[in-house]
Amino acid sequence: MNASISRSYSDRVHARATHSSPIASPRRGVLLLKLLGAVALAIIAAIVLLPIFSRGFERARIKDAEILAAEASYAEGLGLKASDPDAARAKFLESAAQFGALASESDAAGLYFNEGNALLQADRVGSAIASYLAADKRMPGDRKIRANLAEARAKVLRVTELPVPSALDHMNALWNGINSFSRGVLTALLLWTAVFAFLFGGRRVTIVAATLGIVLGATVVLDVVRRARDTTAVLERPAPLRKGNGDGFELVIAEPLPAGTEFRVVETRPGWVEIECSPTVHGWVREDAVLRVP
Repeated sequence: MNASISRSYSDRVHARATHSSPIASPRRGVLLLKLLGAVALAIIAAIVLLPIFSRGFERARIKDAEILAAEASYAEGLGLKASDPDAARAKFLESAAQFGALASESDAAGLYFNEGNALLQADRVGSAIASYLAADKRMPGDRKIRANLAEARAKVLRVTELPVPSALDHMNALWNGINSFSRGVLTALLLWTAVFAFLFGGRRVTIVAATLGIVLGATVVLDVVRRARDTTAVLERPAPLRKGNGDGFELVIAEPLPAGTEFRVVETRPGWVEIECSPTVHGWVREDAVLRVP
């Protein structure tokens, strides 16, 4: 009797263990899946934010004294403009060089903008347009940048049309109301929200936050791709447009292209650059006259 009771109890314990193990295993699997998903979303957020914050730290590293020195040179140029135009031009060029050096270190739109202002005051229209385009590339749609770029363009005796915007340029115009840094921060916040919602069972919040985060992150990536693939350039000085890469080739148009002419670079050969000013105007100019937009 006791043995029978003991076996019955043992069988019940064994049955419970048998029935409980398949339930525990899926729970562990779901938890593992959630952790892996959270780690994946966290990694995506970190990848999006890393280049953005690294540029931010680089900008913060610039000393205020260096910016003040560039601004002081610009102010001196304004003070000399009426009485001594040559000295004023030298000061503007000095300010432009200072702002340009800072801009190349920090990749900041504001510094490229200030460089363009100084170059425009020094009557370096082509170089000023290149700086304004560099600023516009980093802060698309900014009103001050667009206004000063329009002012510089108005000084060019244009014989060709402006280059037609690329498909990436048109796509970028859809979201350039918010700069890349802000979109990157929002991407990280949304992805981290998705991580926590995923871990604590908020399925709808997870889907919405992850979808919005991925879409915003994709716009930041497309900005980077657009900048990397951008072939915009400007003529620093007047240059004849020829049908081939040599002085012996015929002219495409009779008069030289003026300084400040904007175009897209098609091909580069030793000493020469093939350019496209518009769908109907293209040819070759000397490489030393070309300023590529940084």
